[in-house]
Amino acid sequence: LMLSITSQGHKPWHHRFNSLGIDEALDASAEVYPNPANSNCNVRCSGMRQLTLVNSLGQTVRTITPASDNATLDLQGLDAGIYIIRIATDRGTSTRKLMVL
Repeated sequence: LMLSITSQGHKPWHHRFNSLGIDEALDASAEVYPNPANSNCNVRCSGMRQLTLVNSLGQTVRTITPASDNATLDLQGLDAGIYIIRIATDRGTSTRKLMVL
């Protein structure tokens, strides 16, 4: 979404809004590896506050509060499939797809 405001005698002002509310810098800085994974998955993101793992039915299957910018998700006991990792930081929330083998 692009917002443009022009005032008489002044240069136009433009601001681009992301329709999903995701900070593009945050989204680019989040790392999830290995992917696909089978037993553990590492997540690295500056300012991480909480990680939530959600299955394909939208159910939360894991939630952790990392002590640093690096965290490990335990995937033991999860069914194989596609999951969503929600990465909440002090700047917003980003998501990543994760394939569990």
